[in-house]
Amino acid sequence: MLGLVIEYTRREHIILFYLILLLMLYSVYGWVFPGLLGHPGVSWTRVITSSSIEISLGLFGTYAQIGVGVIAAFFMFLGIAQGFGVQDSIVKTFTGMFAKRKTLIPQTAVVTSMAIATCSGSGAANAAITGQYTIPLMKRAGFPALHAGAVEASASLGGLLMPPVMAIAGFLMADFMGVTYFEVIARGWGPALIFFGIISMSVYLFTARFLRGREVAQLQRRIPLSKGSPKWTWSTRRFSLASSAF
Repeated sequence: MLGLVIEYTRREHIILFYLILLLMLYSVYGWVFPGLLGHPGVSWTRVITSSSIEISLGLFGTYAQIGVGVIAAFFMFLGIAQGFGVQDSIVKTFTGMFAKRKTLIPQTAVVTSMAIATCSGSGAANAAITGQYTIPLMKRAGFPALHAGAVEASASLGGLLMPPVMAIAGFLMADFMGVTYFEVIARGWGPALIFFGIISMSVYLFTARFLRGREVAQLQRRIPLSKGSPKWTWSTRRFSLASSAF
């Protein structure tokens, strides 16, 4: 089993493969290294057994036990939810609620990403699920493609912070700190909500500035200003444009 894992690492992640070899050599020949890096060293038998058959280390260590005992069960329920279309229902519900006003259309990306983040725990998966609805919606409303993609990408990053998954970090934090999983996710809501609140405010301000600039540009096209216009006409039109912008 250990040999298969090392061979797979050599084929797919060559840097990680050399790092594993370096650490194995360091464990055996620790007496060669000077100063603080030096140690008496262990035998090759100890290195191989600790990496393969021991329950608390190696292939069957902490990460593997957490993955089999907690994370696998969570992803099983996540797969059931995906099979019933729960995520698509969430996205369509919030899209229908916020897509009625043009100023709130970009907020659909923020709200749907926050909702999907509670069950995905991944920024990439979040963007793939919600982006197929929110990005075309923003483009149809007249927002630039760059603006639509930036809003969706920024909001989807919250999937790494949002409880209860928190990019699998919540399970590891609970195990390493010796606390319950509920204590970890209870304290994780604060930073996640602050993140989405800041993203929502930033998106709203940027959207308001974009829409106001587009309205001013439309008014300027409707009222062309010639160079020979009298001063009072120029000032009056400029004042009217500034007033309509607000």
